[in-house]
Amino acid sequence: VDIPPTPLSSGVPLANQSGSTGAWTYYAITLPSAASKLTVTLKGSNGDADLFVQKTAKPSTSSYACKSDGSTSNESCAITAPAAATYIVGVQAYAAYSGVTVTATVTP
Repeated sequence: VDIPPTPLSSGVPLANQSGSTGAWTYYAITLPSAASKLTVTLKGSNGDADLFVQKTAKPSTSSYACKSDGSTSNESCAITAPAAATYIVGVQAYAAYSGVTVTATVTP
């Protein structure tokens, strides 16, 4: 079943996200016009959520515009001068996580 990405609004945190080991969760943010920067952050105190961002398509571990895959659930990814498009944020649970907050911020 292909679940559509959860929409994100710029600067509005989406709290209490969770994922089981190996699972992908997708979010989307639409940039109506060209911006100076798109920043996506994950903040969490457990597990290992990895962050991938791709323009107009779902990212994967091998196809992305930006990634952050440290050993915790605190990740940050920035794309400078992003085009006007919908960007898909993919969060992969390298290890199961819960209580993670996802935030995407568009800088004009």
